[in-house]
Amino acid sequence: MSTSVETKPKLDPNRPLENGDECDQCGKPAFMRATFTTGELLFCGHHGYGFLSQRSNAKGPVDIHDETYRLYS
Repeated sequence: MSTSVETKPKLDPNRPLENGDECDQCGKPAFMRATFTTGELLFCGHHGYGFLSQRSNAKGPVDIHDETYRLYS
């Protein structure tokens, strides 16, 4: 019997968001990504701006990728 170890893909904070990416809070299309050292969270514009306004710098993400400009183009 062999065991396999799953490896997480390397997080790329600059990877463009795709059509299938959904907000982790409500399931709507994601336009923002918060990348942490342990993973990432995807947000729609509404929840992304709420997250940014409430985050603490001490526990905040390493990177924020914001594509909300796509909502207006």
